Amino acid sequence: MELFETKKEPRKTFQTFLRNQNKSLLSLYNVADKKSAIMIRINSTIVSAVVIFYKTIFELQYGNIICLILIISCLTSLLLALNASRPKTFDNLLKANKNKGLKQEERLFLNTVSREVDYEEYEKVYDKILRSQELQIKNLTLASYQIERNLQNTYINIELSYLAFMIGFALTGITFIISNCTVS
Repeated sequence: MELFETKKEPRKTFQTFLRNQNKSLLSLYNVADKKSAIMIRINSTIVSAVVIFYKTIFELQYGNIICLILIISCLTSLLLALNASRPKTFDNLLKANKNKGLKQEERLFLNTVSREVDYEEYEKVYDKILRSQELQIKNLTLASYQIERNLQNTYINIELSYLAFMIGFALTGITFIISNCTVS
């Protein structure tokens, strides 16, 4: 008898593992969303302030360089944060083409099968999954893999967004200090 065809401990342990993994992935998505939202708010506020106070900043020595650094770094950071927080529908549809070799019942949890089949056929596929723990595990494994890949790309964009923000602010501060040192 297969290990997961029993009602003993390994089956319960695996269910607990899947539940915890799902909670962890959702939690990481929430953190990524919050971090993206913070960067979007901060950068859009800074870009707006630079545009509004451009004439005042421009009057400073190296003011045009300060404005240029702030605009470029904040726009870069803003675009990366927006990319991190956007829905990944197109990405998932493109990845779905890679999974065309799998049967519908092996990729139902990827949310791409429902585009290809009518409700009756979808219900039949879902019924196959309900009756087979092997199909459930295949679906969950593939779905978790793709969610983790999306999450990894999201965090890379967030990290790059923070990096662009920090570099821009550091360069702005250095330029401001240099402009004040050369005036004296």
